[in-house]
Amino acid sequence: MTLRKGILSTIFCRAPDSACVFCGNCIEVCPTGALSFSTEFDMRAAGTWDEPAQTRTTAVCASCGVGCNVALHVQENEIVKVTSPHDNPVTHGNLCIKGRFGFQHVQNRD
Repeated sequence: MTLRKGILSTIFCRAPDSACVFCGNCIEVCPTGALSFSTEFDMRAAGTWDEPAQTRTTAVCASCGVGCNVALHVQENEIVKVTSPHDNPVTHGNLCIKGRFGFQHVQNRD
């Protein structure tokens, strides 16, 4: 897992004895904002992250049959982040790795 801390710091850690499945829920619940999605980090570093210009569209995750609600954060017709509403009775704001990070195939134009 690669975590980026600040603009210039990158922390790489392997957690072989951990139950971590790299789902990204730690990013969602981080109270300080020290952890962020790589797309958000990269766009902030490039000066292109524009949260007020982003639209949020609620959808149902299609990765499995649970039916989790996801919020797609879209900027300039690209999904830049996927979250889940904290008040959702199914997910309580949590998503699996496919639900949180499995959106890249939607944008593959090749």
